[in-house]
Amino acid sequence: IPGIMAKPCVDIVIGVHPFPLEPDFIRGLENLGYTYRGENGIPGRQYFQLGPHDFHLHIYDISNDDVYDYLVFRDYLR
Repeated sequence: IPGIMAKPCVDIVIGVHPFPLEPDFIRGLENLGYTYRGENGIPGRQYFQLGPHDFHLHIYDISNDDVYDYLVFRDYLR
């Protein structure tokens, strides 16, 4: 979001089908350096982290309302 003061972290939200990710996809992300954290406190999400707080990858079922809510919030701030 241009011009907003924020922590130096990139949050990426992805809606997928089918959900949850197959173990091969999880291993593929781990091979890219991401650490798999499971739901990490948010039911219905698969969470990955790269670096201490460089990149956060949030993966949901494409039909999960959280995906839409994140995008609406982002657009509101823009």
